[in-house]
Amino acid sequence: MPLPVHNTRHLRPPPSQPLLPRNSLPTQPDDSLPRLLFTARRAFCRKEFWSEVVALDRLRYKNTNQHRGSLHFRKLLEVKRLLKRLEENAPDAVIDELLDLMHPQRTKKLTGPWTFVPQQPQLCYCLGRLIGCYALLDQLTKSTTTAYTYFQSMTSQTLFMAFGLTTMSSLARLHFLTEKMMTELALCYDVLWKLKHVLPVSKEGMPSYAEDLPADLNLEYLRRVLGGMESNRVLADS
Repeated sequence: MPLPVHNTRHLRPPPSQPLLPRNSLPTQPDDSLPRLLFTARRAFCRKEFWSEVVALDRLRYKNTNQHRGSLHFRKLLEVKRLLKRLEENAPDAVIDELLDLMHPQRTKKLTGPWTFVPQQPQLCYCLGRLIGCYALLDQLTKSTTTAYTYFQSMTSQTLFMAFGLTTMSSLARLHFLTEKMMTELALCYDVLWKLKHVLPVSKEGMPSYAEDLPADLNLEYLRRVLGGMESNRVLADS
């Protein structure tokens, strides 16, 4: 069964399995792994990104009555739907789950020693979730660009110039921050992929899509798996 890239928030986690002691691995993973994962987690819940999301949603809410049904406003709604899907996929929560497994004594103040590693099925599940987040971010970059273009045309109407320019600046910032998050997510995926090959092979509970997981995140892979999906609507409405 192929990975449902556009709908990974509904992936079922594998059955619970005992954790592997880190010192039981024949090949030890990179000591910097937890630090890299903590860095990725902070990047996925970056305040600048989600503050911009809130600001853009306020603009949408305040101008709904005047612009409801217009083409440029529908493009803004597509951006909103994709952002909602990204929030539901929660890439920061995916990494948090892994860190909880690796640091069972972790608290809000103390990380605790790195004593365990996840089994392969759990790691493949996390990789699948990250692929879904990456696909949504890719669609979001396209959607913000399209919305920006439509609002640029709308600013020729003097009456709505202030709304148009404010929305365009918010979309531009969101586009930049989205591309930055894509880069961070691809680096995080690469780190976890390397960990996957250190773990012992486990067939029990392995997701059906595990064999189809790519070695790295790239748009060519996503577009091939998505089967030629060309519009944002499919991702947004899934």
